[in-house]
Amino acid sequence: MWHWENSLVRVRHWCLGLLTLALPLLGLPVAAEQMVLNQLGSWPGHPRDAWSVGVAVVGSKAYLAAGAAGLQIFDVADPAHPRLLGFCPPNWSAEKVVVAGRYAYLTEWIGGLSVIDVSDPQHPVRVASCAAGSARGVAIAGSYVYVASHLWGLHIFDVSVPERPVQVGIALSDGHCWGVAVAGAWAYVADGGLSILDVRNPPAPVVVSRYLHDSTVFDVALTETMACLATGSGLVVLDVTDPRQPVKIGSLPPLDICGSQYCAMAGNRVFLSYGSGGVEVVDVSDPRNPVRVSEFTGAKAAANGLAYGQGRLFCALSEGGLGIIDASDPRQLIELAAYTADKGLSRDVALVGDRAFVADGADGLQVLDVRNPAAPSLVATLVVGSDALAVTSAGDRAYLADAQEGLVIVDIHDPDRPAVLGKLKTEGTARDVLVSGSRAYVAASEKGLLVIDVGDPVAPAVVGTATTVGAARTLAAAGDRLYAVEDGGPQNACGLEIFDVRDPIKPTALGRYDVEPPGGRATAVVLQGARAYLATEDGIDVLDVSNASQPNRVAHFDLERANGLALWGNYLFVNLNLDPFGVRVLNVQNPAQPRLETSLFTGCSFAAHGIYVQNERLYVAGGERGLSILNWEFRPSLRISATPGPGGKVSLTWDSRPGLKLQRASGLSSADWSEVPGTDGGNSIEIPAEGTVGFFRLHQP
Repeated sequence: MWHWENSLVRVRHWCLGLLTLALPLLGLPVAAEQMVLNQLGSWPGHPRDAWSVGVAVVGSKAYLAAGAAGLQIFDVADPAHPRLLGFCPPNWSAEKVVVAGRYAYLTEWIGGLSVIDVSDPQHPVRVASCAAGSARGVAIAGSYVYVASHLWGLHIFDVSVPERPVQVGIALSDGHCWGVAVAGAWAYVADGGLSILDVRNPPAPVVVSRYLHDSTVFDVALTETMACLATGSGLVVLDVTDPRQPVKIGSLPPLDICGSQYCAMAGNRVFLSYGSGGVEVVDVSDPRNPVRVSEFTGAKAAANGLAYGQGRLFCALSEGGLGIIDASDPRQLIELAAYTADKGLSRDVALVGDRAFVADGADGLQVLDVRNPAAPSLVATLVVGSDALAVTSAGDRAYLADAQEGLVIVDIHDPDRPAVLGKLKTEGTARDVLVSGSRAYVAASEKGLLVIDVGDPVAPAVVGTATTVGAARTLAAAGDRLYAVEDGGPQNACGLEIFDVRDPIKPTALGRYDVEPPGGRATAVVLQGARAYLATEDGIDVLDVSNASQPNRVAHFDLERANGLALWGNYLFVNLNLDPFGVRVLNVQNPAQPRLETSLFTGCSFAAHGIYVQNERLYVAGGERGLSILNWEFRPSLRISATPGPGGKVSLTWDSRPGLKLQRASGLSSADWSEVPGTDGGNSIEIPAEGTVGFFRLHQP
């Protein structure tokens, strides 16, 4: 079954011609030129939805395995003021990290093991990646790295040449592996219990003993004769003088019922962390009677991985970021600093000159200098309420719709020093705002449409209202008509309602369009003459709104979870809020038959919404990912075609061009593409038709 998707994709390289194997292929014409999207830059340049899992400290640098944010490197020379130096995005979610020399070895859930050159901490570079299943714990000894793979046991890699790690050994486990530590000839794997392996011959590790516990063993820390275990029932101390016969000699109940999942050691002190909110110090100088010396509890102490160095305890905070505790006196833990993860959610964006104004959720209004689109820089932040949802501008003022404060009017005559002029707390959540002259129109959720006089920006006042059938979500305007996208509300009405605002004090409902099927979400609308393009959870509805009393659908394009919209000529840009996140571009030259023109997968989160187009650049508000800046160009089209062949095979052919290679993937993920053998320099191949599912593209490095 075959289907041709006329699309260009550019993720990291020039990729041309995308073929999807799913439905019967028909010979479809391809335009002489086709649009290609390019990502120019982004801010802040790393995900902000990160949680921290593991941490390592070497000298004055702390290395944080920060989940979706990958590897983050901090300068901790002044522990009261840790400073983020650089980061390396993950292939997947970063779990644990160890550092040796100029390299960091990072485990990633599903992503395996990454080797990262950290010699320049401001610009760490991934130099190698290799599969290791669902990688969790990691340890290094000599020229070998040991990876605890959650489902696949212990993996051993030779990293004598770090840029070319080679897996030399593997030992399967009966349990789920969480952590690993290595001492001398022995590897200790926390795999629900504790497995001890002889690794003197790394290609052939041998399990020599196993300790079983009544709750899950998550982590292990070692001295010469002791193994201290972080378990669901607290601390367990084993005598491992003879690793072939570990013996339990001591234990201590946990701080809370969840138990401890991470531990670290310094001399006779064990540090245990509790993701639910606590860090404790336990004295094991008498291992048969561990004594809790001190504890540091509370939300700010919710930690995962731990590392100890120079009298300080470094904590990977559960909610994201790095915590530093003075542990020089184990009897009294003192918080020195907490570098917390940014929790902004970029919802909307507006451009004024060379400044981008971003409605960034709890972080309020962010002002970015975008003169260099490859490196947008933050120049100002104005926190105005609890959740900035939308932003627009008019003259030297910016208007914010904030979930808590309602309408906020900001003076931006000096954009690098924004200042609040006035506020109006609205009935109903302010979700969007438009400005025309001295009137602001606010989509106020269940309270419908509000008309606000902003002639005096210090004292804005409601002068008119209009009831909407559904909860007013976003707005668009053309002439004397206002278009309100409605989503939910008491009647669960979703669709588009049109108002006459010639008398702005008394907006009059003219007509509405309801999304099919009833209850389906509607998110945004843009206008082009007598056409309205409505984003819904099922795609794009093309509406004829020439008769405002009876708007009707003339076309639909399937595109799951369409969200933000923007128009440029005959091109409709669509922001998606479903993985794989990104931007799709529809060619709407013929509105009755929109077609997919190109795509770019930006990694934007589900909160992505606003898109702004200006000067052939696209500014995308990408939720936790911040702001992405794209441009586009037109390149000669290439086509992959498929025809049935003899023997149950299908023949793929494509336009020949030097350097082009055919690649295949099971899904639209940039990490999933692999070259089809035997196609370098060619222009055809035969593949079995039966059971073939996947995507093909032409790729030029």
